[in-house]
Amino acid sequence: MNNMSMIETFIFPSIPQLSSVFEFIKANYHQPIRLKEVAKEVGYSAAYLTDQVHRLTGKTVNNWIIEYRLAVARSLLLQTDKSANQIALNVGYQNINHFYRQFREHHKTTPQVWRKTQRSDNLIQDFQQINYPIFWAESYYSQYYLPQKENHDYLLKK
Repeated sequence: MNNMSMIETFIFPSIPQLSSVFEFIKANYHQPIRLKEVAKEVGYSAAYLTDQVHRLTGKTVNNWIIEYRLAVARSLLLQTDKSANQIALNVGYQNINHFYRQFREHHKTTPQVWRKTQRSDNLIQDFQQINYPIFWAESYYSQYYLPQKENHDYLLKK
C-alpha cells in the first residue's frame, strides 16, 4: 500500500454517499478548491452538499480538505527533506502563513518541530523493535546462567 492510499484509508470515512466528494478532494488537494467546485463535480448544490457532509460526518467540506492537506503534509515532512514552505505549496496552500497557522492549530507546534520530534520518536521505536529481543535475551541469560552476586550487606558497619 503506498503512502497516499494509507492516508486515504485513515482520513476519509467509508460513506458511499460521499465517496465522490472525497475522491474530488484527493484528486485536487494540491490546488485551490472551492465548495462550489466540489458541489458541481458531484452534482449537488453547495447548500445541499454542506448539509449532507456535515450530517454524515460532523465536519464541513473545508474541514475535510484541510485534514487531507495536513495528512499529506505530515507524510511529506516525515519522508522527504523538503522545506515546510515547499510542502505547504505542494499540498495546495497559496499562503504559507495560512499553512503554518492551520498546522499549529491542529498539532500545537510548527511543522519543523513536528518533523524533528516524529523522526526522533520513530528512530527510538525502530531501535527498540530491533533490539528488544537482544535486551530480553541478555536479561534472561544473566538471570539464569550468570553467577549471582551474594548479598553481603550485613557485613557493612552502620
